[in-house]
Amino acid sequence: MSVDPRTGLVTGSELEADYYNEEQMDNYKRWKTHPIPHMIYAADYLPSPNGCQPILELGCSFGLFALEINKRGYKDYLGIDFADKAIDKARELVPTYKFVVADLRRNDTYKYFKDFSIFVALETLEHLYSDIKILHEIPIGSTVIFSVPSGSSAGHIRYFPLMVDVLTRYSSLLYFHEVTRISQNGIYVCKAERWQ
Repeated sequence: MSVDPRTGLVTGSELEADYYNEEQMDNYKRWKTHPIPHMIYAADYLPSPNGCQPILELGCSFGLFALEINKRGYKDYLGIDFADKAIDKARELVPTYKFVVADLRRNDTYKYFKDFSIFVALETLEHLYSDIKILHEIPIGSTVIFSVPSGSSAGHIRYFPLMVDVLTRYSSLLYFHEVTRISQNGIYVCKAERWQ
């Protein structure tokens, strides 16, 4: 844990795949039967399933967002995550989608980015020191739908108490179209375009 010199807020450190494979399993059991509000908002930001470009989800975890969009009729999806057991669960949950074990902190993962123009990163960027680098690797002109928290939690390197904090961190790479703060869980859901 450290203190952000700008805001004075306590921040955490990156956690490894074992945490997400084991510690989050109870959450998975609860969440797979109850839609999560920020995932519903994020799915609403997608274009219509008819003619929608392929979707790449960064940090797909157990596949809960994939389940949500699969129910809505989206066909072309790839989810990547570094937690292999979470990916196994995602494959069970949505067997018609493709899931790959890949680490967003490694440059070889960016090979997947070239074939996509819609990127989703829900509850992912705040867990990684390399969030800016990851966004930089997304092709210019792509749609980016992501969520970030307003409060701290295990594995959060950063969080965003105010909407202006989200805009300040990411507006050099993203042109924001929508930002919604979900009151139930204090998560910001954003729709943006990768630019510059």
